Amino acid sequence: MANKEKKIITVLGKTYKFDTELDDLELTALSQYVEEKISTVGATADVQTTSYHAILACLYIGEENLRLKENYDHLNDLITKKTNTLLNSIDTALSPGSKEKN
Repeated sequence: MANKEKKIITVLGKTYKFDTELDDLELTALSQYVEEKISTVGATADVQTTSYHAILACLYIGEENLRLKENYDHLNDLITKKTNTLLNSIDTALSPGSKEKN
């Protein structure tokens, strides 16, 4: 795992110091993604302040992240179960009492 570095990120024309493992290209993509979320929220929000839009964008990004984590955990569990089933099948096939098939 790479070490975190203090980098500068610009969002909506303001710069922020950010401890991250992201490279410059990824950091630019992150900045664009956050700005896009804020812009999308701003187009439909009842309250028209940048800080309100930023908080709503954070909530949407957090929700998105939570769903992705849940999906990742579910897929990881499935992979673990399938791997264990496959290993058990291999162990059974290779055990001394098993029949060889030609």
